[in-house]
Amino acid sequence: MKKKILLILIFQLLLILVGCSREKASITEEDDILQGINSDKTSVMKEESDDTTTEKEVSEETNQTKDLVSSADALAYKMIFEDDNPIAKDMGTYIETLDVYEFDNIQYKGKSVKAIQLLWQCEGGKSLDYASWFDKEQWAVILYYENEELIELDAFPCEYSMITSALSTIKLMQKEEGVNLLYDIYFDDEYSSIVTKEEYVDKWKNYTLQLGDFLQVKTLFHHYYTSLTYPQVTILLEFEKGDAYYTFYFKPGTIYIFNVESGIYDDSFQIDINPTQTAYIDEQYWLDELTNFKDSNFDLTEALTGPSLKSSNGEYFKLGAGIYGSAIDNCAINSPEYMIVTKKHFNSVTLTNLMKPSYVLDQEQSILNLSNNIKDPALAFNTIDKTLQWCLDNGVQMRGHTLVWHAQTPDWFFKEGYRSENALVDRETMQYRLESYIGQYLTYVQKKYPGVVYCWDVVNEAVEPSELMGDKDSFFYCRTKHGEDEPNLWYEVLGQDYVELAFTYARKYAADGVSLIYNDYGTFDTKKLDNIYKLCDYLNQKGLIDGIGMQGYWGISSPNLGTLKNAINKYAELGLEIQITELSIDAGNTTEEAYIEQGNRYASIMRLLKALDTDGGGKANITSVTFFGLMDGFMLYDNDTNTSRLFDKNLHKKPAFNHIMETFRIFY
Repeated sequence: MKKKILLILIFQLLLILVGCSREKASITEEDDILQGINSDKTSVMKEESDDTTTEKEVSEETNQTKDLVSSADALAYKMIFEDDNPIAKDMGTYIETLDVYEFDNIQYKGKSVKAIQLLWQCEGGKSLDYASWFDKEQWAVILYYENEELIELDAFPCEYSMITSALSTIKLMQKEEGVNLLYDIYFDDEYSSIVTKEEYVDKWKNYTLQLGDFLQVKTLFHHYYTSLTYPQVTILLEFEKGDAYYTFYFKPGTIYIFNVESGIYDDSFQIDINPTQTAYIDEQYWLDELTNFKDSNFDLTEALTGPSLKSSNGEYFKLGAGIYGSAIDNCAINSPEYMIVTKKHFNSVTLTNLMKPSYVLDQEQSILNLSNNIKDPALAFNTIDKTLQWCLDNGVQMRGHTLVWHAQTPDWFFKEGYRSENALVDRETMQYRLESYIGQYLTYVQKKYPGVVYCWDVVNEAVEPSELMGDKDSFFYCRTKHGEDEPNLWYEVLGQDYVELAFTYARKYAADGVSLIYNDYGTFDTKKLDNIYKLCDYLNQKGLIDGIGMQGYWGISSPNLGTLKNAINKYAELGLEIQITELSIDAGNTTEEAYIEQGNRYASIMRLLKALDTDGGGKANITSVTFFGLMDGFMLYDNDTNTSRLFDKNLHKKPAFNHIMETFRIFY
């Protein structure tokens, strides 16, 4: 069979050699000899029409399609296998053409072009290095035409199963008999649920109401973007009164359809393939900055060139990075490389440790205050001044993290005489200390660094829905213990009221426009979600809270996106800001496969956040997303084994960075 096909193609290619030998070949040349070639391959192009289309019209259109497809198929074969194209070595031996599709109005390198896509079955091929998960024996070959002349040919490994999956999904919407492919997988809660089964069915119903009965699949295009984050199939559908489009996004290496974009088709819709690179804002500034680091141990070329993350997310929310540091000496502010990359890509930062009470409260000076009959605790700001000044100088804002927490708050702060060995103070004394501490802290930061801190995590992790470590009699299961059975001293002295008191004092001293946030982990867990909701609803009714911080210590596959979606939408009912405060997705190991999977997960979460945000048509007012660090293998730590960041130990972009950037470019 293989030899027969090759002989036919070679014979017919010889007949059209003159027409194909010039650099640009016309797709409208008439060649009667080609009319019979590959006639069986065009059946997918046009399904049976209904009674509104005459048999003559169908016949004429089908013949034109056959001519076009045959010419393209033969020309592609010649250019790849007979003209010594390097891709031929990767493709192996041509077997047959599985499908052929034609799609107009594709944006390719800044031009609006026609694309003819040939889906080939080959044998003995090899997958490309960047696409190791693809079926190495199935290839997409694309011919791009401008004004009916060929301008480029492209080829890449493809997953033909994605096309059959997308087409089957359309058939399921028509309730065709015998279609049972991938429906449950498409709505797999373990990976997606960005679009639910009900939402998808509703979309189809809306199109039939607007456009009448569905007639046929007009054409489709199977495509990838440069970082291969999202394999996609875009299908153009014909209805009685117009056309609609569906773009199915797949999890790479699988046939899981994890999202669908759709809409009414018109001339404004374009698939954007390999767009021409354009200059980005402040490009020359960053090139100049790069020269300042020519003697650095880090090659920052990749990190400082190209568009920035913060300028690519459509201003949906502030984009933040954690500023590492467990002491002044190992704080990232001491690394010019860390800070310049942060400035390039983020407009928000969070000190991961150095703003917490244990770093700011000054025991020695507090004791001295008492000796001078001053009851107020003393605060020292040497751990945060340098970073706050950097923010002020560089136009970067900061999340204040955190004012009140059961951990990293020194026990002496709750004791008589500010000494650890003494007894706990009474409630009245602790209330005074709490207000003084918050008042001093906020006043200092706002006066010396105006506008830098745009929100505060006022209380951190106060909800604990466990009878072993939480108060079951508290309306929100207030935390009573932490760690290895250590008491929550805020609760010991003030009871559950410490949360409300902290927000009351923060509201009293916070500048206008500064948001007050309750921050916690496990915010998607059903029982914890219910109690966080109760607490924040209570504070909201008193006008004390502006937002909920959802820490993002999530895994590659857990929690699933459906769970996150439900949690975010539930909190959105309160009308408060939603902030993702400590986004950290561990790769699990340091293999390239793990980093690609990590990138896919980050990209899926970014896609979900856009879909849920009010600016994206959702219910949630998402105002800030913070990655709780910049790089794996932080240069100022002795042995940092973290794998959850967007840059590697050399400050080179990981797949996670590229996949997030691509998500912003496609969806935002």
